Amino acid sequence: MHRREISGHRPFTAPARGRRRACVIEAMEQRILLSAVSAGSGSPAVSPAATITDAQKQQLMLQMVDTYCGPLAPEYVLAEIRQEGGAGAFYDDGALYDSFYMASEAPWAQPDDNTDGIMQVTPASGDYQKSGTYTDDQPGYEHAIDDGCTYLIATFDSYGTLWQTCLHYNTGPSSLYVYLGLGGGDEQYLAHVASDLQTFVPSIYALSDAPLVAQLNAAQQIVDSYLDNPNIATGKSASYYSTYQTQLDNQLHALGAAGIVTDTWTGAASNLWSNASNWSNGAVPSPANVVEVNNGSVVDSAALNDGTLILSDATLQLAAGAGTSSLSSLTIEGTGRLDLASNTLMMNYGQSATPVASIAGYLASGYNGGAWNGSGIISSTVASENASQSQLIYSVGYADGADGIVSGLASGQIEIRPTLAGDAKLEGNVGFGDFQVLAQYFNSPGGWDEGNFIYGTTVDFGDFQLLAQNFGASSSALMSSAPAGSDPQLNLAAPLGSTVSAESERVLLAGAANDTLLAGAAGAFLGS
Repeated sequence: MHRREISGHRPFTAPARGRRRACVIEAMEQRILLSAVSAGSGSPAVSPAATITDAQKQQLMLQMVDTYCGPLAPEYVLAEIRQEGGAGAFYDDGALYDSFYMASEAPWAQPDDNTDGIMQVTPASGDYQKSGTYTDDQPGYEHAIDDGCTYLIATFDSYGTLWQTCLHYNTGPSSLYVYLGLGGGDEQYLAHVASDLQTFVPSIYALSDAPLVAQLNAAQQIVDSYLDNPNIATGKSASYYSTYQTQLDNQLHALGAAGIVTDTWTGAASNLWSNASNWSNGAVPSPANVVEVNNGSVVDSAALNDGTLILSDATLQLAAGAGTSSLSSLTIEGTGRLDLASNTLMMNYGQSATPVASIAGYLASGYNGGAWNGSGIISSTVASENASQSQLIYSVGYADGADGIVSGLASGQIEIRPTLAGDAKLEGNVGFGDFQVLAQYFNSPGGWDEGNFIYGTTVDFGDFQLLAQNFGASSSALMSSAPAGSDPQLNLAAPLGSTVSAESERVLLAGAANDTLLAGAAGAFLGS
């Protein structure tokens, strides 16, 4: 553990910068933990005496970090916990890893050689036990992580980079005074956190951040240049080191944001995404960069393969047949629109928080009562097909792999696909399996993959009507010039679980009499 002597924060004039990456626990992993929520706590409750596995404790800690880390990357905060609280903080019996844990206080033991908790939040920080006492139980861990994150965020706001945050979390504002004047602290702290971020954290959570590891190591070299400078004396007062400290912080701040490059659309040459002259950096965006499009209408003839895409009051249209696109983060602001045309979009959010609520909101806005011309996510191909014929209703569906409904879709992924209304399982057709999904979630809140095809608050009769109209049809028309020719309907006389023949009695949707028949059938089989 590394004790810090902190007396306050030295204001830094440079603007705060940092990544705004979502950071949370994987949804399916949450389900295997405990469903109860402790009073006043953001994490599932486990009684102090309860048996808990290492994996459960680690995931609960990740959830706590996610709750309090704010703009900070969760893997960075976890690396800080490893550096301050040792490996034992992450295991049921921390005494097996670090001597300052007591086996008798497992599984939520705090370090027993001081009262500063697993993140070593000292009284001088001003955040010591602010949220609660660092007791040897789950709430005590949450208090320690809450206060540790609070101090980290305040430090980040003061200095503006994660490597300065890391340095000053260890030493307070006067790093050189602590290291050279007092002979205290961990002079290789940045390198040690970088090592934890590169090896320890990925070994447990499969979270990694190679750019930040590189920046922490680069920052360590800058710190070393001051520590090894023969012209800077040791054993002096804090005032002696203040000028050197300012120079050090200026150099550290000049390293810039942690490996993140932003490509901003200028549209200087044309409306083509593929034209390098249209981008602020003179190159077509790479997958590692943040892409911002905040004006005009952009056309991309190829599939997207980017990390973060921000559309603000701008339209990005993918060419029909461009193929499956991939993003890790999508933000649509104002009148911004992402036109998928006939293409599938995969959102790969991994262990971060599922963005499914935002995706559903973008789709509901784009849906615009079925016109598919609103802001958000739209499909001009769907709008065109619906305008050109009346047999079938096309739409844009989505599914979160965490729901476990769409075959082959992994947890940590969201699939967004133009298809037929009623295609809950995103298989490109509407069949009895889709009806069974709708029946299961009828009259309940749910997403598209749970039968909500009109983006309402619950799965209801309107969703059922769309499924019935499209039953038996294929969405192949989205990839061709003509809609599917036939649309055999669901035989509502057949009981659930029976085989539905394409030759079965059709249920017509037009007319009050047939609406009454449908309503009766829906009531009988869907429990309305």
